[in-house]
Amino acid sequence: MKKVQGAVHFVANNKLSFERGPSPVELYPTPADQLGHHKKVQPQPTMEEILPKLETPEMKARIADLLSRYPEAQGALLEVLWLVQEALGWVP
Repeated sequence: MKKVQGAVHFVANNKLSFERGPSPVELYPTPADQLGHHKKVQPQPTMEEILPKLETPEMKARIADLLSRYPEAQGALLEVLWLVQEALGWVP
């Protein structure tokens, strides 16, 4: 367990007092420390890893089909993102 120096021993009438100087206090681990996921580094794939999966002729044909269905290309954004998620497993 972690220890912190300078623990307050007595609080009364909004006045803090220490007995015999500061003493260590044990800190319990946080749930993040216990589970081991606190600020864990998530490696991101590079463009060289992603592009070959997205630049296939099949993917280009599917995206062209989706774009032809909408008067504005922005309308197909959600469906194109679904295709990316299907190809990669997630959207980076």
